[in-house]
Amino acid sequence: MMALFKTMLLFLFIIPLLMTVETDRIESVSVASSYQSEAFSVADDDTLPDPVLPLFSGDSLITDEYEYARIHFQDESVGVVSPNSRLSISSEIDRLQLVKTQIEIKLGGLFMSVLAKENSKFEIITGSSIVSVDNARFGVLSSGFYWVDYGEIEIMALKSGQVARLRTGMFAQADEQGYDIVTGQLSESAINHLSSVYREGNHEEAVKNWILYFLDATGQIID
Repeated sequence: MMALFKTMLLFLFIIPLLMTVETDRIESVSVASSYQSEAFSVADDDTLPDPVLPLFSGDSLITDEYEYARIHFQDESVGVVSPNSRLSISSEIDRLQLVKTQIEIKLGGLFMSVLAKENSKFEIITGSSIVSVDNARFGVLSSGFYWVDYGEIEIMALKSGQVARLRTGMFAQADEQGYDIVTGQLSESAINHLSSVYREGNHEEAVKNWILYFLDATGQIID
């Protein structure tokens, strides 16, 4: 009964809110696609805008009220962190050279563009759920709300083990206790509206650029 009640609340309040976006704020699909390719374009160390700040496994990243952060990963994946966010990152290279990266979102939101690579694996954790992804563009909020701009992700509720798979255009909401996941379909305009806040992260004056490095046994950065 409680799960049904939460589902009704989601569809009565959250979804109508996403759908009632003013016309002049809705971008076309072509514009949104153009934004994604620009905002999540990957550059090497020599072409990244200065300054580029180093980020290491075990670090926490905090953005202030007007600040975005763009994180560049070694496998060419990119993430944009929204203002007023707090997250921690852990990453390691195992003996088979598989790069495992785990991001825990404690506050705020993150939009990720993850590229499919055989030697890398990403997990994003909120207080109630965990998402595994190989090749997708998607957003996640610390409240356990997810949406997929492109590709497919898999979400698991931490307490119950319930699994939900989201494809392009879908959303999910995990409850605070980590038992239940509600999923559904969003319109193209709603998806664009959800992702639009991260467009500001493409303006250099509003963003700090970070790159995740690995250290060897002597403490030297691994190229």
